[in-house]
Amino acid sequence: MPRPTRLFSLAGLIALLVVLVGAVGPTAASAQPASPPAIGPGDTVRVRVLEWRPASGEAYSWQALDGDYVVGPDGLLSLPLVGGVAVEGRTRAQIGEEIGARLKQRAGLLEAPSAVVEVAEWRPVYVAGAVEAPGAYDYRPQLTVLQAVSLAGGMRRSADALDRFERDAISGRGQLRLVALELDQLAARRARLEAELEGEAQIDFPEGLAERREDPAVARLLREEELIFRSRREALDEEVAANERLQRLLREQVEQLEEQIALKDSQLASLQEETSRVASLVERGLATATRLADLERRVADYEADRGNITRSIIQAQVDINQAERNVIALRANRRREIARELREAQATIEELRERFATASALVREAEVIAPAKMLARERRTAFEPSFSIVRSVDGAPTEIAAEETTPVLPGDTVRARVPLPDIDAVLDDGLASGGPAAAPAQNGASIASTTR
Repeated sequence: MPRPTRLFSLAGLIALLVVLVGAVGPTAASAQPASPPAIGPGDTVRVRVLEWRPASGEAYSWQALDGDYVVGPDGLLSLPLVGGVAVEGRTRAQIGEEIGARLKQRAGLLEAPSAVVEVAEWRPVYVAGAVEAPGAYDYRPQLTVLQAVSLAGGMRRSADALDRFERDAISGRGQLRLVALELDQLAARRARLEAELEGEAQIDFPEGLAERREDPAVARLLREEELIFRSRREALDEEVAANERLQRLLREQVEQLEEQIALKDSQLASLQEETSRVASLVERGLATATRLADLERRVADYEADRGNITRSIIQAQVDINQAERNVIALRANRRREIARELREAQATIEELRERFATASALVREAEVIAPAKMLARERRTAFEPSFSIVRSVDGAPTEIAAEETTPVLPGDTVRARVPLPDIDAVLDDGLASGGPAAAPAQNGASIASTTR
Protein backbone atom coordinates (compact mmCIF):
# COMPACT_ATOMS: atom_id res chain seq x y z
CA MET A 1 0.00 0.00 0.00
CA PRO A 2 2.71 2.60 0.76
CA ARG A 3 4.20 2.40 -2.80
CA PRO A 4 0.91 3.24 -4.64
CA THR A 5 0.43 6.17 -2.27
CA ARG A 6 3.85 7.63 -3.15
CA LEU A 7 3.16 7.15 -6.87
CA PHE A 8 -0.19 8.92 -6.53
CA SER A 9 1.48 11.82 -4.75
CA LEU A 10 4.12 12.13 -7.45
CA ALA A 11 1.45 12.13 -10.15
CA GLY A 12 -0.51 14.76 -8.28
CA LEU A 13 2.58 16.91 -7.98
CA ILE A 14 3.21 16.68 -11.73
CA ALA A 15 -0.40 17.60 -12.46
CA LEU A 16 -0.14 20.56 -10.11
CA LEU A 17 3.02 21.81 -11.85
CA VAL A 18 1.30 21.52 -15.23
CA VAL A 19 -1.62 23.58 -13.97
CA LEU A 20 0.71 26.22 -12.54
CA VAL A 21 2.71 26.45 -15.73
CA GLY A 22 -0.52 26.82 -17.70
CA ALA A 23 -1.66 29.58 -15.36
CA VAL A 24 1.57 31.53 -15.76
CA GLY A 25 1.35 31.47 -19.57
CA PRO A 26 1.30 29.11 -22.50
CA THR A 27 4.44 28.08 -24.26
CA ALA A 28 5.41 28.96 -27.79
CA ALA A 29 4.54 25.43 -28.90
CA SER A 30 0.87 26.07 -28.12
CA ALA A 31 0.87 28.63 -30.94
CA GLN A 32 1.62 25.95 -33.49
CA PRO A 33 -1.47 25.20 -35.64
CA ALA A 34 -2.41 21.54 -35.56
CA SER A 35 -3.76 21.63 -39.13
CA PRO A 36 -3.99 23.93 -42.17
CA PRO A 37 -6.01 27.11 -41.60
CA ALA A 38 -9.70 26.44 -41.15
CA ILE A 39 -12.37 28.56 -42.77
CA GLY A 40 -13.97 30.95 -40.32
CA PRO A 41 -16.07 34.11 -40.01
CA GLY A 42 -14.89 36.90 -42.29
CA ASP A 43 -13.32 34.63 -44.91
CA THR A 44 -14.46 34.98 -48.52
CA VAL A 45 -15.25 31.56 -50.02
CA ARG A 46 -15.56 30.82 -53.75
CA VAL A 47 -18.07 28.10 -54.60
CA ARG A 48 -18.44 26.27 -57.93
CA VAL A 49 -21.01 23.50 -58.44
CA LEU A 50 -20.85 21.01 -61.36
CA GLU A 51 -23.23 18.15 -62.19
CA TRP A 52 -22.36 15.35 -64.58
CA ARG A 53 -25.29 14.44 -66.80
CA PRO A 54 -24.74 11.04 -68.47
CA ALA A 55 -27.61 11.55 -70.93
CA SER A 56 -25.82 14.43 -72.64
CA GLY A 57 -22.32 13.43 -71.67
CA GLU A 58 -21.65 16.97 -70.40
CA ALA A 59 -20.95 18.65 -67.09
CA TYR A 60 -23.67 21.13 -66.12
CA SER A 61 -22.65 24.24 -64.17
CA TRP A 62 -24.99 25.52 -61.45
CA GLN A 63 -24.34 29.19 -62.23
CA ALA A 64 -26.95 30.31 -59.72
CA LEU A 65 -24.66 29.00 -57.00
CA ASP A 66 -21.27 29.90 -58.49
CA GLY A 67 -19.70 32.95 -56.85
CA ASP A 68 -17.91 34.38 -53.83
CA TYR A 69 -19.55 34.32 -50.40
CA VAL A 70 -18.46 35.80 -47.07
CA VAL A 71 -18.73 33.59 -44.02
CA GLY A 72 -20.98 35.31 -41.49
CA PRO A 73 -20.17 36.03 -37.84
CA ASP A 74 -22.19 32.95 -36.87
CA GLY A 75 -19.85 30.73 -38.91
CA LEU A 76 -22.49 29.97 -41.56
CA LEU A 77 -22.02 30.11 -45.31
CA SER A 78 -25.38 31.22 -46.76
CA LEU A 79 -26.03 29.88 -50.27
CA PRO A 80 -29.16 30.06 -52.46
CA LEU A 81 -31.16 26.79 -52.59
CA VAL A 82 -28.83 25.36 -49.97
CA GLY A 83 -29.26 27.66 -47.00
CA GLY A 84 -26.77 28.09 -44.20
CA VAL A 85 -23.84 25.70 -44.12
CA ALA A 86 -21.64 25.56 -41.01
CA VAL A 87 -17.99 25.95 -42.00
CA GLU A 88 -16.09 26.43 -38.74
CA GLY A 89 -13.80 23.53 -37.94
CA ARG A 90 -14.50 21.78 -41.24
CA THR A 91 -12.35 21.15 -44.30
CA ARG A 92 -13.23 22.47 -47.73
CA ALA A 93 -13.98 18.94 -48.90
CA GLN A 94 -16.46 18.40 -46.07
CA ILE A 95 -18.18 21.67 -46.86
CA GLY A 96 -18.38 20.75 -50.55
CA GLU A 97 -19.87 17.34 -49.70
CA GLU A 98 -22.60 18.93 -47.56
CA ILE A 99 -23.44 21.43 -50.31
CA GLY A 100 -23.75 18.60 -52.86
CA ALA A 101 -25.85 16.47 -50.49
CA ARG A 102 -28.24 19.32 -49.79
CA LEU A 103 -28.64 20.08 -53.49
CA LYS A 104 -29.37 16.43 -54.20
CA GLN A 105 -32.06 16.42 -51.52
CA ARG A 106 -33.57 19.79 -52.47
CA ALA A 107 -33.56 19.20 -56.25
CA GLY A 108 -34.45 15.49 -56.09
CA LEU A 109 -31.34 14.41 -58.02
CA LEU A 110 -30.15 10.86 -58.38
CA GLU A 111 -26.54 11.83 -57.75
CA ALA A 112 -25.16 14.63 -55.66
CA PRO A 113 -23.48 17.41 -57.68
CA SER A 114 -19.80 18.09 -57.13
CA ALA A 115 -19.22 21.29 -55.16
CA VAL A 116 -15.75 22.80 -55.15
CA VAL A 117 -15.01 25.15 -52.27
CA GLU A 118 -11.97 27.43 -52.31
CA VAL A 119 -10.88 30.34 -50.16
CA ALA A 120 -10.83 33.50 -52.28
CA GLU A 121 -9.67 35.76 -49.46
CA TRP A 122 -8.70 34.94 -45.89
CA ARG A 123 -9.66 37.21 -43.04
CA PRO A 124 -6.74 39.54 -42.24
CA VAL A 125 -4.14 39.18 -39.57
CA TYR A 126 -3.35 42.09 -37.27
CA VAL A 127 0.04 43.28 -36.13
CA ALA A 128 0.29 45.49 -33.06
CA GLY A 129 2.90 46.73 -30.63
CA ALA A 130 6.44 47.92 -31.29
CA VAL A 131 6.28 47.81 -35.10
CA GLU A 132 6.63 50.57 -37.64
CA ALA A 133 3.13 50.33 -39.13
CA PRO A 134 0.60 48.53 -36.91
CA GLY A 135 -2.60 47.48 -38.66
CA ALA A 136 -4.44 44.79 -40.60
CA TYR A 137 -2.68 42.83 -43.36
CA ASP A 138 -3.77 40.21 -45.88
CA TYR A 139 -3.19 36.64 -44.77
CA ARG A 140 -1.43 34.10 -46.89
CA PRO A 141 -0.93 30.43 -46.06
CA GLN A 142 2.13 29.44 -44.01
CA LEU A 143 2.55 33.01 -42.74
CA THR A 144 4.89 33.20 -39.74
CA VAL A 145 5.25 35.75 -36.96
CA LEU A 146 8.46 37.15 -38.46
CA GLN A 147 6.77 37.55 -41.86
CA ALA A 148 3.79 39.29 -40.28
CA VAL A 149 6.11 41.71 -38.47
CA SER A 150 7.91 42.32 -41.78
CA LEU A 151 4.57 43.20 -43.41
CA ALA A 152 4.15 45.84 -40.69
CA GLY A 153 7.50 47.42 -41.56
CA GLY A 154 9.58 45.52 -39.03
CA MET A 155 10.32 46.43 -35.45
CA ARG A 156 10.19 50.11 -34.54
CA ARG A 157 13.64 51.56 -35.03
CA SER A 158 15.08 53.29 -32.01
CA ALA A 159 17.47 55.19 -34.25
CA ASP A 160 14.51 56.87 -35.93
CA ALA A 161 13.16 57.88 -32.55
CA LEU A 162 16.57 59.26 -31.62
CA ASP A 163 16.72 61.22 -34.86
CA ARG A 164 13.25 62.59 -34.18
CA PHE A 165 14.26 63.79 -30.72
CA GLU A 166 17.38 65.40 -32.16
CA ARG A 167 15.30 67.12 -34.84
CA ASP A 168 12.84 68.26 -32.20
CA ALA A 169 15.69 69.69 -30.14
CA ILE A 170 17.13 71.56 -33.15
CA SER A 171 13.69 72.83 -34.15
CA GLY A 172 12.95 73.82 -30.56
CA ARG A 173 16.18 75.79 -30.25
CA GLY A 174 15.36 77.59 -33.50
CA GLN A 175 11.89 78.35 -32.18
CA LEU A 176 13.41 79.70 -28.98
CA ARG A 177 15.67 82.03 -30.96
CA LEU A 178 12.72 83.32 -32.98
CA VAL A 179 10.62 83.88 -29.86
CA ALA A 180 13.56 85.63 -28.14
CA LEU A 181 13.94 87.94 -31.16
CA GLU A 182 10.22 88.71 -31.12
CA LEU A 183 10.44 89.49 -27.40
CA ASP A 184 13.33 91.88 -28.06
CA GLN A 185 11.34 93.59 -30.82
CA LEU A 186 8.29 93.98 -28.59
CA ALA A 187 10.38 95.26 -25.67
CA ALA A 188 11.88 97.94 -27.93
CA ARG A 189 8.43 98.80 -29.33
CA ARG A 190 6.97 99.07 -25.84
CA ALA A 191 9.76 101.44 -24.82
CA ARG A 192 9.11 103.59 -27.92
CA LEU A 193 5.34 103.68 -27.27
CA GLU A 194 5.86 104.66 -23.64
CA ALA A 195 8.16 107.49 -24.73
CA GLU A 196 5.54 108.68 -27.25
CA LEU A 197 2.79 108.47 -24.64
CA GLU A 198 4.77 110.56 -22.14
CA GLY A 199 5.93 113.04 -24.80
CA GLU A 200 9.60 112.28 -24.18
CA ALA A 201 12.29 113.64 -26.50
CA GLN A 202 14.00 110.25 -26.85
CA ILE A 203 13.41 106.56 -26.13
CA ASP A 204 14.64 105.03 -22.88
CA PHE A 205 15.26 101.42 -23.96
CA PRO A 206 15.42 98.62 -21.33
CA GLU A 207 18.86 98.08 -19.89
CA GLY A 208 19.01 94.52 -21.24
CA LEU A 209 18.57 95.79 -24.81
CA ALA A 210 20.79 98.84 -24.46
CA GLU A 211 23.68 96.68 -23.22
CA ARG A 212 23.40 94.47 -26.31
CA ARG A 213 23.59 97.26 -28.85
CA GLU A 214 26.76 95.66 -30.21
CA ASP A 215 24.63 92.77 -31.45
CA PRO A 216 23.78 93.61 -35.11
CA ALA A 217 20.21 92.29 -34.78
CA VAL A 218 19.57 94.28 -31.60
CA ALA A 219 21.19 97.40 -33.04
CA ARG A 220 19.04 97.13 -36.16
CA LEU A 221 15.74 96.86 -34.27
CA LEU A 222 16.72 99.75 -31.95
CA ARG A 223 17.50 101.93 -34.97
CA GLU A 224 14.16 100.98 -36.54
CA GLU A 225 12.23 101.96 -33.40
CA GLU A 226 14.12 105.26 -33.13
CA LEU A 227 13.35 106.00 -36.78
CA ILE A 228 9.65 105.25 -36.21
CA PHE A 229 9.71 107.40 -33.07
CA ARG A 230 11.18 110.39 -34.91
CA SER A 231 8.97 110.05 -37.98
CA ARG A 232 5.75 109.76 -35.97
CA ARG A 233 6.70 112.69 -33.75
CA GLU A 234 7.62 114.81 -36.78
CA ALA A 235 4.36 113.90 -38.51
CA LEU A 236 2.34 114.96 -35.46
CA ASP A 237 4.37 118.15 -35.06
CA GLU A 238 3.77 119.01 -38.73
CA GLU A 239 0.01 118.54 -38.38
CA VAL A 240 -0.09 120.60 -35.19
CA ALA A 241 2.09 123.30 -36.77
CA ALA A 242 -0.19 123.45 -39.83
CA ASN A 243 -3.20 124.04 -37.62
CA GLU A 244 -1.33 126.64 -35.57
CA ARG A 245 -0.31 128.48 -38.77
CA LEU A 246 -3.94 128.44 -39.84
CA GLN A 247 -4.93 129.95 -36.49
CA ARG A 248 -2.36 132.74 -36.87
CA LEU A 249 -3.59 133.56 -40.37
CA LEU A 250 -7.18 133.64 -39.21
CA ARG A 251 -6.34 135.90 -36.27
CA GLU A 252 -4.50 138.26 -38.63
CA GLN A 253 -7.55 138.20 -40.88
CA VAL A 254 -9.77 139.06 -37.90
CA GLU A 255 -7.53 141.98 -36.99
CA GLN A 256 -7.69 143.30 -40.57
CA LEU A 257 -11.46 142.90 -40.64
CA GLU A 258 -11.81 144.69 -37.32
CA GLU A 259 -9.74 147.56 -38.76
CA GLN A 260 -12.05 147.62 -41.77
CA ILE A 261 -15.08 147.78 -39.45
CA ALA A 262 -13.54 150.66 -37.53
CA LEU A 263 -12.96 152.49 -40.83
CA LYS A 264 -16.47 151.73 -41.99
CA ASP A 265 -17.89 152.93 -38.68
CA SER A 266 -16.01 156.23 -39.05
CA GLN A 267 -17.15 156.68 -42.65
CA LEU A 268 -20.69 155.67 -41.73
CA ALA A 269 -20.81 158.22 -38.91
CA SER A 270 -19.71 160.99 -41.33
CA LEU A 271 -22.30 159.95 -43.89
CA GLN A 272 -25.03 159.80 -41.28
CA GLU A 273 -24.10 163.31 -40.03
CA GLU A 274 -24.07 164.67 -43.58
CA THR A 275 -27.38 162.94 -44.31
CA SER A 276 -28.98 164.59 -41.28
CA ARG A 277 -27.66 168.00 -42.38
CA VAL A 278 -28.88 167.57 -45.96
CA ALA A 279 -32.26 166.38 -44.75
CA SER A 280 -32.60 169.60 -42.73
CA LEU A 281 -31.71 171.66 -45.81
CA VAL A 282 -34.24 169.76 -47.94
CA GLU A 283 -36.95 170.59 -45.41
CA ARG A 284 -36.09 174.29 -45.78
CA GLY A 285 -35.84 174.02 -49.57
CA LEU A 286 -32.15 174.69 -49.63
CA ALA A 287 -31.13 171.24 -51.01
CA THR A 288 -32.58 168.75 -53.47
CA ALA A 289 -34.20 165.44 -52.53
CA THR A 290 -31.93 163.69 -55.05
CA ARG A 291 -28.86 164.48 -53.03
CA LEU A 292 -30.55 163.23 -49.87
CA ALA A 293 -31.52 159.97 -51.56
CA ASP A 294 -27.93 159.46 -52.75
CA LEU A 295 -26.60 159.96 -49.25
CA GLU A 296 -29.12 157.53 -47.77
CA ARG A 297 -28.15 154.93 -50.39
CA ARG A 298 -24.49 155.32 -49.49
CA VAL A 299 -25.34 154.88 -45.80
CA ALA A 300 -27.22 151.66 -46.60
CA ASP A 301 -24.24 150.34 -48.63
CA TYR A 302 -21.85 151.10 -45.78
CA GLU A 303 -24.09 149.30 -43.30
CA ALA A 304 -24.31 146.26 -45.63
CA ASP A 305 -20.50 146.22 -46.01
CA ARG A 306 -20.13 146.42 -42.24
CA GLY A 307 -22.49 143.46 -41.85
CA ASN A 308 -20.45 141.38 -44.33
CA ILE A 309 -17.25 142.19 -42.50
CA THR A 310 -18.85 141.25 -39.21
CA ARG A 311 -19.94 137.86 -40.62
CA SER A 312 -16.41 137.29 -41.95
CA ILE A 313 -15.02 137.99 -38.49
CA ILE A 314 -17.46 135.53 -36.95
CA GLN A 315 -16.55 132.84 -39.55
CA ALA A 316 -12.85 133.44 -38.90
CA GLN A 317 -13.43 133.00 -35.17
CA VAL A 318 -15.27 129.73 -35.89
CA ASP A 319 -12.35 128.53 -38.05
CA ILE A 320 -9.90 129.46 -35.29
CA ASN A 321 -11.87 127.42 -32.79
CA GLN A 322 -12.03 124.50 -35.22
CA ALA A 323 -8.26 124.61 -35.73
CA GLU A 324 -7.79 124.55 -31.97
CA ARG A 325 -10.11 121.56 -31.68
CA ASN A 326 -8.18 119.86 -34.49
CA VAL A 327 -4.96 120.17 -32.53
CA ILE A 328 -6.61 118.74 -29.43
CA ALA A 329 -8.15 115.89 -31.45
CA LEU A 330 -4.82 115.09 -33.12
CA ARG A 331 -3.08 114.76 -29.79
CA ALA A 332 -5.97 112.77 -28.25
CA ASN A 333 -6.22 110.39 -31.21
CA ARG A 334 -2.47 109.85 -31.17
CA ARG A 335 -2.57 109.05 -27.44
CA ARG A 336 -5.46 106.61 -27.94
CA GLU A 337 -3.61 104.93 -30.79
CA ILE A 338 -0.42 104.69 -28.72
CA ALA A 339 -2.35 103.28 -25.75
CA ARG A 340 -4.01 100.66 -27.95
CA GLU A 341 -0.68 99.63 -29.50
CA LEU A 342 0.85 99.50 -26.04
CA ARG A 343 -1.88 97.15 -24.78
CA GLU A 344 -1.47 94.91 -27.83
CA ALA A 345 2.30 94.83 -27.40
CA GLN A 346 1.97 93.91 -23.72
CA ALA A 347 -0.54 91.14 -24.51
CA THR A 348 1.76 89.76 -27.21
CA ILE A 349 4.71 89.87 -24.81
CA GLU A 350 2.78 87.78 -22.28
CA GLU A 351 1.82 85.29 -24.98
CA LEU A 352 5.40 85.03 -26.21
CA ARG A 353 6.65 84.47 -22.68
CA GLU A 354 4.29 81.49 -22.40
CA ARG A 355 5.48 80.20 -25.77
CA PHE A 356 9.09 80.64 -24.73
CA ALA A 357 8.53 78.72 -21.49
CA THR A 358 6.78 75.89 -23.37
CA ALA A 359 9.43 75.72 -26.10
CA SER A 360 12.19 75.79 -23.49
CA ALA A 361 10.58 72.87 -21.63
CA LEU A 362 10.23 70.91 -24.89
CA VAL A 363 13.88 71.54 -25.78
CA ARG A 364 15.03 70.34 -22.38
CA GLU A 365 12.87 67.26 -22.70
CA ALA A 366 14.18 66.48 -26.19
CA GLU A 367 17.78 67.04 -25.16
CA VAL A 368 17.38 64.74 -22.16
CA ILE A 369 15.48 61.95 -23.90
CA ALA A 370 17.74 61.88 -26.96
CA PRO A 371 20.94 61.11 -24.99
CA ALA A 372 18.98 58.59 -22.92
CA LYS A 373 17.83 56.90 -26.11
CA MET A 374 21.39 56.88 -27.35
CA LEU A 375 22.60 55.15 -24.22
CA ALA A 376 19.70 52.73 -24.40
CA ARG A 377 20.55 51.93 -28.02
CA GLU A 378 24.10 51.12 -26.99
CA ARG A 379 22.59 48.54 -24.63
CA ARG A 380 20.09 47.20 -27.18
CA THR A 381 21.40 43.64 -26.79
CA ALA A 382 19.69 43.58 -23.39
CA PHE A 383 16.30 44.48 -24.91
CA GLU A 384 15.41 41.70 -27.33
CA PRO A 385 11.85 41.77 -28.70
CA SER A 386 9.24 39.23 -27.66
CA PHE A 387 6.16 38.09 -29.54
CA SER A 388 2.75 36.70 -28.72
CA ILE A 389 -0.38 35.79 -30.65
CA VAL A 390 -3.90 36.73 -29.57
CA ARG A 391 -6.19 34.04 -31.00
CA SER A 392 -9.84 33.21 -30.53
CA VAL A 393 -10.03 29.86 -28.74
CA ASP A 394 -13.53 28.49 -28.12
CA GLY A 395 -14.92 31.97 -28.74
CA ALA A 396 -12.65 33.68 -26.21
CA PRO A 397 -9.50 35.71 -27.02
CA THR A 398 -6.43 33.95 -25.68
CA GLU A 399 -2.87 35.27 -25.73
CA ILE A 400 -0.19 32.68 -26.36
CA ALA A 401 3.57 33.04 -26.51
CA ALA A 402 5.20 32.83 -29.95
CA GLU A 403 8.56 32.75 -31.67
CA GLU A 404 9.62 34.30 -34.98
CA THR A 405 8.92 31.01 -36.79
CA THR A 406 5.52 30.38 -35.20
CA PRO A 407 2.82 30.04 -37.91
CA VAL A 408 0.03 32.60 -37.89
CA LEU A 409 -3.62 31.79 -38.60
CA PRO A 410 -6.22 34.03 -40.23
CA GLY A 411 -7.74 36.46 -37.74
CA ASP A 412 -4.75 36.26 -35.38
CA THR A 413 -3.28 39.38 -33.81
CA VAL A 414 0.52 39.34 -33.61
CA ARG A 415 1.79 41.49 -30.76
CA ALA A 416 5.42 42.62 -30.71
CA ARG A 417 7.00 43.96 -27.54
CA VAL A 418 10.36 45.50 -26.71
CA PRO A 419 11.20 45.82 -22.99
CA LEU A 420 11.65 49.46 -22.02
CA PRO A 421 14.97 50.41 -20.52
CA ASP A 422 15.14 51.94 -17.09
CA ILE A 423 15.39 55.58 -18.23
CA ASP A 424 16.19 56.81 -14.73
CA ALA A 425 19.12 54.42 -14.54
CA VAL A 426 20.30 55.44 -18.00
CA LEU A 427 20.10 59.12 -17.10
CA ASP A 428 21.90 58.51 -13.81
CA ASP A 429 24.68 56.76 -15.72
CA GLY A 430 24.88 59.64 -18.21
CA LEU A 431 25.01 62.27 -15.50
CA ALA A 432 27.52 60.33 -13.45
CA SER A 433 29.81 59.94 -16.46
CA GLY A 434 29.43 63.57 -17.57
CA GLY A 435 27.81 62.39 -20.78
CA PRO A 436 25.42 64.21 -23.09
CA ALA A 437 22.51 63.82 -20.67
CA ALA A 438 24.03 66.60 -18.56
CA ALA A 439 23.98 69.12 -21.43
CA PRO A 440 20.34 70.26 -21.58
CA ALA A 441 20.47 72.47 -18.51
CA GLN A 442 23.43 74.39 -19.97
CA ASN A 443 21.81 74.68 -23.38
CA GLY A 444 18.52 75.78 -21.87
CA ALA A 445 20.28 78.39 -19.76
CA SER A 446 22.13 79.84 -22.74
CA ILE A 447 18.93 80.05 -24.77
CA ALA A 448 16.93 81.55 -21.91
CA SER A 449 19.57 84.25 -21.45
CA THR A 450 18.71 85.70 -24.87
CA THR A 451 15.42 87.07 -23.51
CA ARG A 452 16.86 88.99 -20.59
